[in-house]
Amino acid sequence: MISLSTIEVNSKGKVLSVATPAIYLLNGLFPNEDGNITSHYDNHTNELLKERLEVIFNSSVSIEFPITINNHPLQCTAHHYADDKAFLYFKHIEQSVSENLQEIAEKKSLQLKLKLVDFTFRHATTPS
Repeated sequence: MISLSTIEVNSKGKVLSVATPAIYLLNGLFPNEDGNITSHYDNHTNELLKERLEVIFNSSVSIEFPITINNHPLQCTAHHYADDKAFLYFKHIEQSVSENLQEIAEKKSLQLKLKLVDFTFRHATTPS
């Protein structure tokens, strides 16, 4: 199961709503309603979020970007849905990495099985 934190903001970064699962790694990481996502963290993160909000509000498509907030590597997908409102969806990157590693392991397992079948077939049909 993938857990997401969802934040609704205006173009100035003011938080309009926050939804984070109760038992979740990122619980408490984001500002509460009426807080500001562009002034809640260190200067570097705040500036990065200001830049990303500008891109989000000037784009007609969803925007994705990685960001680290308080030592948490995150993937953010964001889109604006009104002139002055946007949703930002945050997912801890380790979840994505874990899912990708599982997929890679399954592919490798299948490749090894195919090689074993090929090896067995070639040696079974080769005269001794």
